Amino acid sequence: MEYLSDTKNGLKKVEMRNDIQVTALYQPTDLMVLNELEASAYATAAASPDSLKNKYMNISCFALAFSKHGREALDMNKGYGEYSALLQTLSFNMKDFILLTTDRNDTICVNDYLFQRTFNMSPANMLLLVFPAEKIRASEQLRLHVREFGLNTGNITFDFKTKNILNTPEVEWNDL
Repeated sequence: MEYLSDTKNGLKKVEMRNDIQVTALYQPTDLMVLNELEASAYATAAASPDSLKNKYMNISCFALAFSKHGREALDMNKGYGEYSALLQTLSFNMKDFILLTTDRNDTICVNDYLFQRTFNMSPANMLLLVFPAEKIRASEQLRLHVREFGLNTGNITFDFKTKNILNTPEVEWNDL
């Protein structure tokens, strides 16, 4: 995780807008596998890393975090109406506000996403974004677009080099 968090490696991008910090972080396949293995550690028949890698091989994931002063950006103190509208947008409508474009002029829509509710117990509101991997692997440059959706950040873009994504170190499964 240290490698991913180091902005010099090109997998983490941060923008600050109107006291809202927006962070985009590429989530490599091995991290997704590791998270699933940890979540299923108490299951009686945990899957193998290889079978889980096959499960994730056709997708690329990014995490998107929104924070304000080290806390979740989604603030109930703004009033129930505004809070409820933002919660609805984050939970059900973010596909309308996020997409990837490539240097080959391809537009890649979000396949799926997950908004993780943490009830103001986390340093940021988190979205896990899932995109089809094929066009990502075929490009040299990606731009993640996040349109304004209610946090008053305006439109934000994050640029990623595909070579940084493809050259992410793999987990040594025998060392775990």
